[in-house]
Amino acid sequence: LDSNGYFPSPRWSRADGLLDDPEANLASWNDELCLFTSRTALIMPSKKWRVHEMAISTVPSATLKVQYASYWQATERMVEFVLEVGVLAQLLESESYRLLSQIADTIERIRADMFKGDIVIEAKLKEQMARAAHLRRVAALAQSISHAQYWGRAEYAVLKADRLFELLDVPRIIRHIERNIESINSAADHVDELYLADLSEKSNDKATVLSLGLAAVSFILVLLVIPSFWADLDDVSQTLYTWLYYVYYYVGSFLGFGLSILAIILLIRAFHQHGVGRIMGYFSSRKDDA
Repeated sequence: LDSNGYFPSPRWSRADGLLDDPEANLASWNDELCLFTSRTALIMPSKKWRVHEMAISTVPSATLKVQYASYWQATERMVEFVLEVGVLAQLLESESYRLLSQIADTIERIRADMFKGDIVIEAKLKEQMARAAHLRRVAALAQSISHAQYWGRAEYAVLKADRLFELLDVPRIIRHIERNIESINSAADHVDELYLADLSEKSNDKATVLSLGLAAVSFILVLLVIPSFWADLDDVSQTLYTWLYYVYYYVGSFLGFGLSILAIILLIRAFHQHGVGRIMGYFSSRKDDA
């Protein structure tokens, strides 16, 4: 409005298409004009009521008296706020696509190492999961403030904001963000599965190393015990029956060589299943951790 309370004459050709739509005019009173598009807004307050006050009453809040000009200024601030929410939604959508792509690439590299028999959880994945958690919090905020009922008090303001949100395609953008976040959550669940597989693999490596240790100890003990057993048996052979001597000799020798063969089989089986390089890598990693 100018100093005399008049509005400059608009180019009606820009508003003709909107005026043909009976639902396009969101003005609350008959002598006003409020037209919104996704790119432009045409607002014409009433010159008649420019010095009057409005009563805003919303149960259970108290009734407020607002200057008519202040009401339209607040409407302009509302339009700016809705536009900012739309920009925020677009930025979140772009960030969700970017983050989802990065997480997918990281998981693909982890899978490649897994197929080689080595699961390595990259440190970069921890930072990406932290970004995903922050994105979920900001997306929840954007979803809340994209509903005008969340912050709007007056019905005419809520209707205008909802219409503008629809024109800016904010609900569709929010749905895209939710879909991308669901995909990120699925990727996070897959990361948890990979982590559990990594723990299981390390547990299997520990069990293999333990089996190797027991097999080696058993083999060494058998090599040390059998000659001593034969020597002791020869010393007491004169006091034993002949048949009892041979029973002790063959049973003891059978058990000793049987344990040796079993230890050798365990060693061969462990090296065959896990490989020499992997077992040595386990020992080297333990040394580095120490």
